[in-house]
Amino acid sequence: MTCTESALRPYADEAFGKLKVQFQNSSNYWQLGHSFDTIIDYLAEVNPAAALGFGQIALLAYNRSTYNACWYDDFGWWGIASLKASQHKDLFPDAFGEFANISRSCWDTMYDNAPNVWKNNQGFTEFKPRFDGGVWNADWTKAGPTTCNNMPCVPRLPSACTDPAAADNLCGIQNTVTNGLYLVLGERRYMQADCFECWDAAISEYAFLDHWFGVADIDPERALWNPVEGGAVVRERMGTYAPDDKGVCQTVCVFEPGLAWAGDQGIILGGLVDRMTALTSKSSEYQVLLQRAKAIAAGVKSQTEIKKENPGILTAWVTETQGGDPGDYNTGVGVYWRYLLYAYQNNADLKTYFEQTGQTDFVCSNAQHITPLIGSDNFVDLTNYLAVLVAAIVMSPS
Repeated sequence: MTCTESALRPYADEAFGKLKVQFQNSSNYWQLGHSFDTIIDYLAEVNPAAALGFGQIALLAYNRSTYNACWYDDFGWWGIASLKASQHKDLFPDAFGEFANISRSCWDTMYDNAPNVWKNNQGFTEFKPRFDGGVWNADWTKAGPTTCNNMPCVPRLPSACTDPAAADNLCGIQNTVTNGLYLVLGERRYMQADCFECWDAAISEYAFLDHWFGVADIDPERALWNPVEGGAVVRERMGTYAPDDKGVCQTVCVFEPGLAWAGDQGIILGGLVDRMTALTSKSSEYQVLLQRAKAIAAGVKSQTEIKKENPGILTAWVTETQGGDPGDYNTGVGVYWRYLLYAYQNNADLKTYFEQTGQTDFVCSNAQHITPLIGSDNFVDLTNYLAVLVAAIVMSPS
């Protein structure tokens, strides 16, 4: 089967039809935002006629699921998707204004809270961040529950990580997904809503990430940037806290140097593309950003190709190291395809690079792989399928 629109369109339409049902039945706040982002791509690029009435469906989904908003990254998914929706008056003529309000509200929640966790909780002296400018995924508490499913949020030092059941792998950390979403939402709100506080926040966030990329030169096993054969991947979280009084940087609890989530690769790729949009292509910084973007795309492709099982097929964990919680993290496949498509459509240098280095074939082979699986009724899987089908339809040479 070739990767032409005529060949793939029926599968994309079927995936959307099944996904629409699951979308209307779900109350998973952040997954709904993630899925809506991909659905907008399908409606804009493949089947605009299917947008009729979907704006109201998405607004209902947002409103019924807000009680499930827990971590600060949750607001990033809806903030980005609703900003995109607000730009499509053609698709959502009766809802684009409400989507603009949702994006602004989600940004305000992240901006007012996520960068200030350390400032507001300096009693946790051991958890001082290694670099300024980043964000956290949750507030901390010495005792008592958070508002997120009544889960206690107490960060733990490595000394407390001997018991995996007691180890904290969500609370009080600076993970890549929260920082990446904050970067993307800040950049896009600036570019599309003239939000100057958003640009200042994005500048601060990118400086934070840039510092963590640079750690590879002095502390390669705990840097955010992880060179691999053929390119690089971005690790799943920041690896250490600030140096202690002995000059030692304690490793973040349950940090795993081999872990690279597909979703993080896509989000950081998108953040690099958005930053390049604000620069001249002749500037030195643009070239650095371009090389990093190329390295991530190449690293994901190369790591996928050397996997023992289903080589060449993207999975949630890009390297052989596997993370947990597949119900959430399997979303990373769709996240990556969506942002790879975004890079292809929004940066001419990357478009050429993708076409010259087999990235379009990579997308095509993954789209062909999933066509027999479209009969699934799984919300996450259907979103993944739709994302790769849309990417293949748009990116194929035909």
